[in-house]
Amino acid sequence: MVDQYNELDLPFGLLDNTFAITELGMATKKWAEVRILRLVDHAGNQIEAYVRTEDYLIIKCTSTFENGLQSLNLRSEFSDFRRVEGILFPFRIINYIRGNIINEITIRAYLLNAPIADAFFKP
Repeated sequence: MVDQYNELDLPFGLLDNTFAITELGMATKKWAEVRILRLVDHAGNQIEAYVRTEDYLIIKCTSTFENGLQSLNLRSEFSDFRRVEGILFPFRIINYIRGNIINEITIRAYLLNAPIADAFFKP
């Protein structure tokens, strides 16, 4: 769970010093040049972020985490970026474990800063 939260919070985490950052170099992935960054949070959790050099979009994140006695490799790929209220968001996310697709998420719309009724917070 921490890994998935870190991926979702990645842009902000890059700004607020949540992560120690190490540059791992450049590569070509899916016909795009990317800069690969290793990000380590305060608890030692690691993510490798693949940042497209042409527009600085994070197009892929990988991480490895322990699940009992085994080590699992989790990868998320982000695509179909569109602007919502001036901010770029991915509208397609594909998640993999050990190279196998576990889910594909297609987002129809983002709702930013939507009002939430007080009743939602009552038991």
